[in-house]
Amino acid sequence: MPLLFSLPPGLLEHEICQFLDAPSLARISCANHELHGEIIKSKHWGTHVAQNFGIAVTKIISGNKMASLPSPPAPKRTLLSPPPRALQHHQQKESISWRDVFLAAWMDSLSLASAVQDNDILQVYHRHPQVLLSAPESKIRDEIVLVQGLRRFPSSSSLLSLYAQVIRQELVVRIR
Repeated sequence: MPLLFSLPPGLLEHEICQFLDAPSLARISCANHELHGEIIKSKHWGTHVAQNFGIAVTKIISGNKMASLPSPPAPKRTLLSPPPRALQHHQQKESISWRDVFLAAWMDSLSLASAVQDNDILQVYHRHPQVLLSAPESKIRDEIVLVQGLRRFPSSSSLLSLYAQVIRQELVVRIR
């Protein structure tokens, strides 16, 4: 394990993390504080969301309201403007944390596994996730819950109408 800590973070991200499943990725992030910081931000969590919950992650990233809007021109720096690091930190807050989405969806899938009827799916959908999510992350979580519910109860009219309503809201946001 000491050899693993001596690897550069980029090498760890691109050469090792891609071969790990989600539990192994979570376990290795608990080994060291520096590794934890790198692995939490790893793009490989997005692939685990896609593999485990059957959603197209690239479609969501490109359809994200923040990703689709053109970035405003960079303001001129003055003495009172924040340093570039603060601006980068603010932009990082708006990005999607796929690890949090994975954790919320995984916790919801445990509840969905015991669902006997479509009302159980709706209860999971309407309750607050156990992981604190931002607005784009909670939309992804909602879609995952509804898709899993529709896979389990494909003829449920309440799930179909709610899913159509969620899709309509996404389309309105993208058009504006």
